[in-house]
Amino acid sequence: MYWFTAIPAFACLLQWLDGTIRKPGLWLQGTAVEPDRFMVDLGRLGIQVEVSGLPTDKQDAPANMRRISAINLEGEHHG
Repeated sequence: MYWFTAIPAFACLLQWLDGTIRKPGLWLQGTAVEPDRFMVDLGRLGIQVEVSGLPTDKQDAPANMRRISAINLEGEHHG
């Protein structure tokens, strides 16, 4: 379970380090990150994200929700 705490924090840190997160001050992670990139980074870092219950017409879903199903887990992390 450690990975599910550390990986999202690291994915957020990646955006801060490359300047994607530019807002000064203290922000909740979910309001600071660019969500499409965050979900892709989670997949690259080893967390598989599956979403169910999307609107019937996926065009009504947010962009990040339309792409989440494309994230695959290459290897498994066990903590």
